[in-house]
Amino acid sequence: MARARGEAEVAGLSHGGLGRRPSPPRVTEAEVRRERRLRGAGGAAAEGVPTTVLSLHQPLASFLAHGLQRIEGRGWTTEFRGPLWIHAGSRQPAPEDIARWEALYRDAFAVDGHEVHMPQQYPTSALVGLVEVVDVLSAEELAAWRLPRGVRREARSHGSGFLFLVEQHRRLVVPLKMSGQHKLWRLDKRTAAGALRGLVPAELEPPLRFDVLRALGRGAPAEESDSGPDESGRHESDSEDEAVLAAALQLSLGDRAPAATAASMPAAAPAAWPTEGPLSGYLSTTRRNDLSQE
Repeated sequence: MARARGEAEVAGLSHGGLGRRPSPPRVTEAEVRRERRLRGAGGAAAEGVPTTVLSLHQPLASFLAHGLQRIEGRGWTTEFRGPLWIHAGSRQPAPEDIARWEALYRDAFAVDGHEVHMPQQYPTSALVGLVEVVDVLSAEELAAWRLPRGVRREARSHGSGFLFLVEQHRRLVVPLKMSGQHKLWRLDKRTAAGALRGLVPAELEPPLRFDVLRALGRGAPAEESDSGPDESGRHESDSEDEAVLAAALQLSLGDRAPAATAASMPAAAPAAWPTEGPLSGYLSTTRRNDLSQE
């Protein structure tokens, strides 16, 4: 019962008047598979208006819409790939949760050499943006990839379940107030078509491309990494992370020089999922964000 109430809350179905509205329809895995077949065959799904939605708690819904979040953790997997609307659930985020997640993302981008700005507002019970889901992997699968250090930190912060890899972020200039549903659900086509006209690009520069990171190959075993900083404060894997990031950015921009190939790269070793230390506290917060795990 408690889990069911939590799933309704994240979707925006249990507060006041919103709770009396009919729930939007869920998207089944059979529908997901059918739409993937149509898209692959160049059918209606390839050209149609995207209508699949995922509800999240704030601040992560806005992080996705604003291009900050590239990885989203769920306790369940799906065959869904393609454009996905992002909906913010009804729960008002606690100031300490906002501060914790903002600090994590500032740090994740900073270690990869980027400064980012946080959203000014975190609307609730609203459609906030659209992203492209390029893959869904288990956390163990992604941990084996060669990843820039900040991307590894982001992945670890989203738990040990399944990870949605997203790109091509767009945000709604004016969020659309609406109730939602847990897991994947369906937005009516008329509303979706109108929302498309209100989107603006939000992907950060330079964009992260997961197919490039996949092409770099697997890293070294997890237990060999993150052995601690040296006297200068740098970790042993910092130089490898910087090289991986440089290669990924070169490939993203179309520079496929031999120096940027996977074979020429050092084995940057992704860390094991933390059970203690500064990142461990984020895992419980992530699981509160994903209240539709099963």
